[in-house]
Amino acid sequence: MAEQQPGESLYTVRDWPAGSAATVQILSKYLNYDVADELKAKLRVVAQQKLDGGCRTFVLDLAKVSIVDSCGVGLMIGLHNQVQAAGGTLWLVGITHFLQKIFRMMHLDQYFHVAITEDDVKKQLPARVA
Repeated sequence: MAEQQPGESLYTVRDWPAGSAATVQILSKYLNYDVADELKAKLRVVAQQKLDGGCRTFVLDLAKVSIVDSCGVGLMIGLHNQVQAAGGTLWLVGITHFLQKIFRMMHLDQYFHVAITEDDVKKQLPARVA
């Protein structure tokens, strides 16, 4: 398993033009115990800053992620709960076929809003958000 290099970012954040939505892309191939604790703390802060600024729609892009363990699932659930408690919605996009199977087995496909791409999320949102 490749280790994350010091100073190498685990994620990027991109605000949507309307400002009421943001996409967080996970850059690590692994969303597991090696990266989840550090990433969870960072994403909690980022999400709170965005929520405080009025953002209510978050897209978590997992296209680069191929391995997720229970720590990674915990990260996603924690982010979902934080966003939902503030009246927002977290969408997951870019989920591989393998991750889709895991989500179905764990019934997480019923817990999260899932779309194929960010554009698919935009199509489901009011025009003022997208």
